[in-house]
Amino acid sequence: MSNHVASTIGSPKQLVCCNLVVMKTMTAEQLGQRIYQMRKMRRVTQKELAERLETHQSMVARWENAQIHPKDETVARIAEALEMTVDELLNQHSPGPHRKDELEALWAEVGILDEQDRAVLCSVLEAMILRHRMKDAMAATTGTNWRDNVAS
Repeated sequence: MSNHVASTIGSPKQLVCCNLVVMKTMTAEQLGQRIYQMRKMRRVTQKELAERLETHQSMVARWENAQIHPKDETVARIAEALEMTVDELLNQHSPGPHRKDELEALWAEVGILDEQDRAVLCSVLEAMILRHRMKDAMAATTGTNWRDNVAS
């Protein structure tokens, strides 16, 4: 483990313990897909992630392709290497503060769009927010959490 990761991660067991239930219910395929998604969202290559973790690129590929399931401590190291918490890595509905930064950066670029494109963007955002609110309202009446059934 690199000095940076070791110095900032704390005890991997401490970080992972609250997520053991989530990890035990995630299949290797789900965890691999989640690692892939978060790595892509951070614009990190498999090689870069492997270097941060002091492992080989093929190991990252094996995690992402569900050939092997990383140990709890490794999951904590992956999260740290991707500059996120274990909860953010494992929780499929939590975009986390880094995603917020990415959205704010994109929003800052909206000014380059022409009026028609901005109108389309507003329509898409309004539709997505309305859909989210409707699902929450339906879940409240049925007592279920629709987010539990969202595919990643």
